[in-house]
Amino acid sequence: MRKIYYIIAFLLIIFSLFSVYIHIPKEDSFAKGADEGHYLAYSQYLSENGIGSYPKFFEEYLKNKENLIWPNPLRFGYFLFSSFWLKIFGPSFRSLANLSFICYVLLLLFSLYFSKRYFGKGTATLFILLFAFSPLTMAMAKRALSDSMGNMFSALSIWLFLSFLTDKKIFNFIIFTFVYAFAILIRQQSVFLICFFSFYFLIYKYIYKVNIPKIYFPAIIFSPLFIVGSVWLISSQSLTNLIHMIKLSSPLIGPNEYAMLFYRGPWFRYIIDYLLISPLVTILALSFIIYVLANRSFLKDYKISYFLISFFILYILLSSFDYSKNVRYAINLDMMMRLFAVLMLKEIFKKSRFMSDFVFMIILFLCFTDYLNFIYLFCQRNIYDPVSFVLLKVRQFIP
Repeated sequence: MRKIYYIIAFLLIIFSLFSVYIHIPKEDSFAKGADEGHYLAYSQYLSENGIGSYPKFFEEYLKNKENLIWPNPLRFGYFLFSSFWLKIFGPSFRSLANLSFICYVLLLLFSLYFSKRYFGKGTATLFILLFAFSPLTMAMAKRALSDSMGNMFSALSIWLFLSFLTDKKIFNFIIFTFVYAFAILIRQQSVFLICFFSFYFLIYKYIYKVNIPKIYFPAIIFSPLFIVGSVWLISSQSLTNLIHMIKLSSPLIGPNEYAMLFYRGPWFRYIIDYLLISPLVTILALSFIIYVLANRSFLKDYKISYFLISFFILYILLSSFDYSKNVRYAINLDMMMRLFAVLMLKEIFKKSRFMSDFVFMIILFLCFTDYLNFIYLFCQRNIYDPVSFVLLKVRQFIP
């Protein structure tokens, strides 16, 4: 890829960061009566009273049944970071939104480092450029929610596990375990990744025939869960309260009215939502998936199979719950689809002498269209919760 392209990509990524930052809402424009308001209230309480007040926070949360539709104390990881952040920068919605923005920046930096390592500098640059302009990722980076932090930790867990598999170093496994445990402590649905990590470990060992000790298999499953369970038990200081909280937070039990109205749908609902948010990238990503499956080539390269299998397992598990179909919960799929879109473009033009020129120009066009989608959906129309109903209404598919 030409040197000028790297310079353009760098400048555009800076522009995307600047654009997200300037579109962080004003203090009185956040959703005070929704999740954002509760995240701020809980984080401020813990910031003022110290993390030692967590057991009381846990108990008070369970006393009021109205609290159960709001973010719960199982998200210890987020409240740990947010309470310290507010102690340093002061309690405000803008402060929590800035924390989300920092997580967005770190997400791009971590993804750049690892994608460059596994896919080369050219592909990594195109991928990060496209990823930086993801409308959904940009939207969550300007809200006082846990989605941006959860996305960053989950994505880092995925990259770190790949690093562990390729290096087979116990230090890499320890780092992965703690980062992944924090991902679960920030957003509980990250626990689904255990299914992928354990399954792909078996593929890597027995199909790719890599000599890696079997003892890691149970460690992959139980080590993060042990850390998470220990943190939950210590923070609640009551096994009874902890079990009760886990039951109440399960997607299988008692959906609230809002979830019943807006979080239900068929298995392909996430695809529809991504098509409404970022249609061209989604089509390219799905095209790549169909292409490699049709050619039976997805197992030829362990890096491709790694992200394909992670995509399928996450998608299947997320789609299996009836009352939790919100594209925000599937935000981790966004990173994979951006990578697939770049790989699809490179496959389309692989026989052309001007492959890098064509691919870069198309990536620029995709970034431009996605930026317009971000501005229209999440700035002009100010979508807070991008459920299908709202997206379809804004896109004028329904009145």
